[in-house]
Amino acid sequence: MGNVPRKARADTPADNSNAAKVVHNAISKYPVVIYSKTYCPYCRSAKSNINAALSKIEDPPQVKIYELDKMGVLGIQVQDYLAQLTGRRTVPNVFIGGKSIGGGDETAGYASRGVLVQMLTQAPQQLADQFPPQTAVPTAVTSPPSAEQIAQDAIDNNPVVVFSKSYCPFCVRAKGLLAERMPAIDGLPEPKIFEMDRMGSEGAAIQQYLLQKTGQRTVPNIFIAQEHIGGCDDVYGLDARGELVAKLTAAVPNTTAEDEQPVASETKEIVFGAGCFWGVELAFQRVAGVISTEVGYSNGKMERITYDAICTGATGAAEVVRVLYDPSVVYVGDLLRVWESRHDPTSLNKQGNDTGTQYRSAIYYNDEDQAEEIRQWIAEAATRHSKEIVTDIAPVKNYCAAEEYHQRYLEKKGQDAQKGSTAYIRCYG
Repeated sequence: MGNVPRKARADTPADNSNAAKVVHNAISKYPVVIYSKTYCPYCRSAKSNINAALSKIEDPPQVKIYELDKMGVLGIQVQDYLAQLTGRRTVPNVFIGGKSIGGGDETAGYASRGVLVQMLTQAPQQLADQFPPQTAVPTAVTSPPSAEQIAQDAIDNNPVVVFSKSYCPFCVRAKGLLAERMPAIDGLPEPKIFEMDRMGSEGAAIQQYLLQKTGQRTVPNIFIAQEHIGGCDDVYGLDARGELVAKLTAAVPNTTAEDEQPVASETKEIVFGAGCFWGVELAFQRVAGVISTEVGYSNGKMERITYDAICTGATGAAEVVRVLYDPSVVYVGDLLRVWESRHDPTSLNKQGNDTGTQYRSAIYYNDEDQAEEIRQWIAEAATRHSKEIVTDIAPVKNYCAAEEYHQRYLEKKGQDAQKGSTAYIRCYG
């Protein structure tokens, strides 16, 4: 992740969006600015390294931290604008003295080389040189977008939009159905989901606007290709009639070489075993950069087995979660930390009250890059555990999906699967 520090140019082409003004006001005012997400381990690492360096400075510079996952729509707009400005879409995005120095790895590198303290010490003067008073970015900020603008912009610019409430069982069902159907359609991005119960007065205003627009007060309120579909019963009705996949396919954006939206350059899959797969799947569902999850059975003697068969202990297979992820957003190391947090990798064929080879700790990889990161994890984990790591590590073989009943089991039971959620996971519903 060795980004060359980029100067945040004062002559950047004018952008009238609120996000652009927020960014430029911050980086021209504060010697240190960190664009972060509360649940991101690389963000925590960057903030920790900067705090440690600041503690060594007699008169430390002022630091401004933006937690983008707590800023709603504006947070998404800020991240998009930062990608245009610096070429970095991921977080953290750290500015020192008006320049983007990179992310978590770059900050850690500067700290390990002993230059971070010097960079922070010089930041106020560099900022003054970067943004002298006569060229400073104007501090006026336009009014934030209205609820109507937020909702309509989402409908106009996203193939699938779901206006939801996190606690609503009908919303959970509708989102679950879309999550089943959409991954099979090439080129169709994830749905844009608004959990209006988490948006305060803005959420209430959006719901009122939707009532005026559609005549529907209840949630979920679903749009596909700008067409108002309705609620949970309506989307299930489309599916029952065989019309849902056709509508979703028709919603795939048409892009040209001249007007191509940024998409993941590639996706990867990796398979984890950590005992009962229900809770493990929900933990991965919540990770930013994880595109989809599927529970199943892997690395046994047969290509196809059932839950009843695996429970006999005779199949040799493990209960697993297959994770499809965007490696430009989330790294194998991040996934390993989530996986390790859900079980004890030193416990042989037993996790909690679940006993048997099917509950073994396991990582099954698809390529050598993943294997190398796993080897690094083994070496590091061995220093943290007093007992031997007994994780079964091998290439994926004989993987098959588990029965539909098991897929997203805890989400179907009403537990929160939204990205970044820290709600306690109840392993059995």
